[in-house]
Amino acid sequence: MRIGFVGAGFVSLMHQPAIAKVNNCRLTGIYDTRAEVLAQRAEEWGVTAFESLEALTASPDIDVVYILSPVEHHFEHAKQAIAAGKHVLIEKPVGLSVAENKELARLAKEAGVLCMPGHNYVYNPSLWRIKRMIERGDMGDVVAGWINYCIYHSDDIFARYPGVIPQIMTHHLYVLLYLLGRPKRVIAMATETRENKVGKEDQAFVMLEMPNGAMINLFAGIRTNDLTAQPGPFMVKILGTEGGGFHTWREGVNTKQVGTHPETWLPYDESYELEAEHLVNRVLIGGEKPLSTIEDAVDAQVLLEAIQQSVRTGAAVEVDWNQSV
Repeated sequence: MRIGFVGAGFVSLMHQPAIAKVNNCRLTGIYDTRAEVLAQRAEEWGVTAFESLEALTASPDIDVVYILSPVEHHFEHAKQAIAAGKHVLIEKPVGLSVAENKELARLAKEAGVLCMPGHNYVYNPSLWRIKRMIERGDMGDVVAGWINYCIYHSDDIFARYPGVIPQIMTHHLYVLLYLLGRPKRVIAMATETRENKVGKEDQAFVMLEMPNGAMINLFAGIRTNDLTAQPGPFMVKILGTEGGGFHTWREGVNTKQVGTHPETWLPYDESYELEAEHLVNRVLIGGEKPLSTIEDAVDAQVLLEAIQQSVRTGAAVEVDWNQSV
């Protein structure tokens, strides 16, 4: 499977080495609007630098297109790749609205190609174990859960983000959907903590009620680090009546700085490789489903918009699943 990148920014630096470790695929081309970055990446990686999006999506040397561009361009870029008959992986958040995500699902189905969200956090053996425990009843009935993200981001990086809810909390939402399914109600708060305000929330807290009454707590913050005795750049904890499951990125760590993170957390780093392995060898070759589908991306966007509504109104919001696919 020959892969082409649309976008050569920070996240491409995670996907490129991951693809290089996976059998039956290789990166063959990239496109970026920044000519200097495009030329540099193409030389570093030994791949073709395409002069336009149209040239990349039309190329017979590309089978799968990774949409790694800014989120405001995801929809149009993915539509063009699907129209060209390419399989597509889209980094999160997939689109800017439920309608955009549903339209991509429809277009991919009509074209007979895969459109898969880049929900890399679920491609992690520790989360697979937690999911198996839940499905087998090994922890009894789920009664509570926490999904937390706390990593400092510089002003330059934060300036590129639309806010912590769409940029970071989307990860929490698809992890929640993967492990536990759809919640029924949400209540949320978001604030901007730094002195020089720029009009974007840098931390958010969400509480969700599941159909069985379990309460799930989500937190995302990007203006401070957790330096306590049990630091948690990202962690998941699910508790049941007879047990529980726990996952943290600090299960494996080294000091190499990668992308926007101050050190390498191996569960995060490896999730890109496991995602590419699943996409190529399990889904496109083996015929299995992605662990998180484009329909899950629609559901995540439904939840994200319910959270934003709760932040605006200060009230709990019943999730309207009639919007979903």
